[in-house]
Amino acid sequence: MTISDTIYEEVCMMKKVTLTLIVIIAIATVSANAGMILSTDFTGRTVNGATAENITWTANGVTNPGNLTATSNLFTHPDTEGHFAVNSNVGNGAPWSTTFTINVTGSDISLTDVDMDVTNFSGSGALQTVLRDVKWTITVDGSNSDPVSQQVIGLAPAKTTISLNIEFDSPITLTGTENYAITILAEKATYSGNNAGIDAISFNGSVVPEPATIALLAFGGLGLLRRRRA
Repeated sequence: MTISDTIYEEVCMMKKVTLTLIVIIAIATVSANAGMILSTDFTGRTVNGATAENITWTANGVTNPGNLTATSNLFTHPDTEGHFAVNSNVGNGAPWSTTFTINVTGSDISLTDVDMDVTNFSGSGALQTVLRDVKWTITVDGSNSDPVSQQVIGLAPAKTTISLNIEFDSPITLTGTENYAITILAEKATYSGNNAGIDAISFNGSVVPEPATIALLAFGGLGLLRRRRA
């Protein structure tokens, strides 16, 4: 093998290792892309006064919050089946809220936004028959950090479930060193005479890859080059 052949092989190997490192970084980046952190659609939930029990949560990197309890009793009307619908007339100045606690179970979480499907109800719990709106606020309060809130107004036509997205001004980092209280608040926006419920909710973000994991993979790629040169 000539010197030029050897140099050519070394260049090719370096390109392969470089490509490998790029792939490693890309994989790590993909793993940190936005996805579901915690969600439920309240299917099968049961009502016990102000508490929704037997909620099926899907959790990724955080603990299951379990039951949800509102500041007022929940509706039991058939139209509210599969909803977290609170018997409190937000349109007439009676806001309601629910607060639950989660913990991070592994790597840090970068929380970016919340998707909500919401529905308006009448005072009986039946689907609202006129246009109404509600101001929704999500607050994340860490045990060692200041609370962060974001809100959106949802305007819903009669008998319609609408989808809302509440995006935080900047991602909220959740770590394993804190407990996090998340509060959902429903209150009056513009119209009067309205009750509000949630059909589904999803907290979105990413599980941040451990730096040690990325470094280990990178060193593995560099090791390939060293062994090839040896």
